[in-house]
Amino acid sequence: MKKWKKFLTWAFIVLGVLIIIFLAILPGLLRNYIEKHDQEIIGREIEIESIKANYFTMTFTILGFSLAEKEGEDKFIAFEKLRVNIDPWAALNNVIFLESLELTSPYGQVIQNGQYFNFDDLLQAESGTEKDTTSEGEPWHVRIDNFVLTKGSVAYESDLHPRMQFDSIRVESDFLSDTADVMLVDASLEVSTGGKLVLHNVINQLNTTYNVLIDADEMDFEIVKPYLEPFLQVTRFEGKLNADFSVEGNWEDTDVFNLGGKIAFNDFLLSDERDLEVFGVKHADLAIDTIIMKDGFYSIQHLRMDSLFGLYEMYTDGDVISNMLVDTSSISTSADTLVADSVPQAEIDYANPFSVLTFYLKEISASYAESSYRIDEISVSNSRFGFNDFTTSDPFRYVFEELSVHADSLNSDNEHLTFNASAILNETGRFEGYIRPFTANLEDLDMHYEITGTDLTAFSPYTGDYIDYPIVDGELLYLNDTKIRDGKLVSQNTMECKKFDFGDRVDGDSPFNLPVKLAVSLLKDVRGDIHLDVPVEGDLHDPTFKVMPIVWQVLKNIVVKAVTAPFRLLARQFGMKEDDLKRIDFGLLGWKLTDYHEKQLNSLAKVMDEKEDLNIEFKRITKRYTEIERYAVNEAKYRYLNKGKEVPEPDHVTDDEMDALNELDVQDSLFIEFVNKQIPEPDWELPIQKKCMMWIGEERAIAKTDRVGTIRSEAIQSYLVNEKGIPDHRIRFRVLAEDSLITNRSNTVYNVGFWVEE
Repeated sequence: MKKWKKFLTWAFIVLGVLIIIFLAILPGLLRNYIEKHDQEIIGREIEIESIKANYFTMTFTILGFSLAEKEGEDKFIAFEKLRVNIDPWAALNNVIFLESLELTSPYGQVIQNGQYFNFDDLLQAESGTEKDTTSEGEPWHVRIDNFVLTKGSVAYESDLHPRMQFDSIRVESDFLSDTADVMLVDASLEVSTGGKLVLHNVINQLNTTYNVLIDADEMDFEIVKPYLEPFLQVTRFEGKLNADFSVEGNWEDTDVFNLGGKIAFNDFLLSDERDLEVFGVKHADLAIDTIIMKDGFYSIQHLRMDSLFGLYEMYTDGDVISNMLVDTSSISTSADTLVADSVPQAEIDYANPFSVLTFYLKEISASYAESSYRIDEISVSNSRFGFNDFTTSDPFRYVFEELSVHADSLNSDNEHLTFNASAILNETGRFEGYIRPFTANLEDLDMHYEITGTDLTAFSPYTGDYIDYPIVDGELLYLNDTKIRDGKLVSQNTMECKKFDFGDRVDGDSPFNLPVKLAVSLLKDVRGDIHLDVPVEGDLHDPTFKVMPIVWQVLKNIVVKAVTAPFRLLARQFGMKEDDLKRIDFGLLGWKLTDYHEKQLNSLAKVMDEKEDLNIEFKRITKRYTEIERYAVNEAKYRYLNKGKEVPEPDHVTDDEMDALNELDVQDSLFIEFVNKQIPEPDWELPIQKKCMMWIGEERAIAKTDRVGTIRSEAIQSYLVNEKGIPDHRIRFRVLAEDSLITNRSNTVYNVGFWVEE
């Protein structure tokens, strides 16, 4: 019996020693097995520095672990140390319980190629493993207390982003379990491009919801730049992001996505490929009260931007914006593009978050009419916008400074939204106005603005190119009132130009050959100001409708009308009668200025006094047969009444003699008989007027009436120069050709015109 006891004792001792030896060498055996059969297990190389086990405290440690990429020696996942403390007794209750899990210096890299990742083979291997469903035992659960991950690092690269690194990753949780109702997880990391991110996560497995508090500190926009490169050619896309907001969602009902908190941008800058600064903002912050995506509810406390700036330039081959845009029309649809149901394959590229964002913004805008929103304040202050046009001969440069935009209490329940704006224009003028879109249809809007005091000389590059005259002086008052309803635009534009004047003509090839200097002088009122009303109407849904060509046509019509029909304009300006300005009519053979003529000339002199750059022109037509015929009849009458007396010049005929001539009837038989004796008998059947012309002679009649015309011109000029003090160089006379557009049957009429020194 004693021998058996002794034998059993030694047997247990040996067995214990063997177990201890086995347990001691087990980690090494396990390490060797894994490294030897890694390709068979997961198809990748695995290296482990060592595996240690403390069976008394049930603590196990893995040191120097690395898992390689599927092809190559690069590390996919690695860590310096993994230490776990296991409670073996929990296994009796079907629970894998880790009393602590400490992961030190983990590293991983994620490589994305379209929708494919460098870990897809591991997921496929897992999904291809058949699970044993024959067991009817209790399910197993996992619980981890005191989880700590420190000094972590993750690298990410894709087709769009060359490589970015997340360092100093730390993740902590006191309690993790697949049976827990609520779990708390804290995480933090630093981004290689600059900035730190802290996350406080609350995971509610009972309600399948999550709540993430996000604290971003000085996150550099450089991280975003690679994702813009498929769309924009930029050299700088920089700035800092600070955020403190929360995200709530439900992983089963993905439509549930709520936001709230504050987001701020500092020193944001976007420059084109020439490093031209196109857009930027010194500071911007967005305070979100609540956004409930599922209900389309948006409650914003404020959006404020300070020291925003923008620059738009036009070139002969495009503009600064179009030159920045990348032409994507030739890019083929990638077979790797992940798409949503009913969405065209090329529409969503999940490798690019901006493509995803664009898709969801379209979804949001599609349901805009059903959305409910409230924005307490929108404010843009201390801002600047510049416009440069290099398509003109001389560059046109204009700048809006001290630009501000403000809106209060924007609410979807209101009938309309109102945005007020103001700015300093090119250091000289002031802009004040508002735009008021209607909530039911944002395409319907009212717009009103006023521009005062802006210097018009800045627009000389345009006037020099288009009409060959630069602006040398002028100040603008401009009022605009625009309404758009159902795509129909009605715009009233009132312009008042003070002290406006063009300079000397430039040597150009303008597309509009208009007498603009004359038009400007005519359009000026008694104070020297120009007042214009330019209405614009059209259908914005008509692709052929363009606003600026209509404006140019209206302005052109105003100029042409002012030049070709200036009398109504001048009569309205000076409170005169239009007919008093149009023409001076002396009547047949009249040469003296009557009281009415002097009244007319007084009116014209007043116009010239008020408009010092406006000169006057008297245009006499050449169709004068009626007057020379009248002269021939009058001379025949004079010879009949004053037989044997020398015929005086027309301007030397006395009033009594003229009365006698007018009283004698041309059909008087004695007068006709007297004339018949002066011409051949065969012509006695002609009308008396023609018989008088045959007797007196057309050449003599023309010479006498020309003398009358000269006397008339001298009378007009003498009155204006001597009586009204108009310099003689501002007066000129012209004889129009017979085919002139300004015609009259008699040369007794002087049509009035105006001209300016070019």
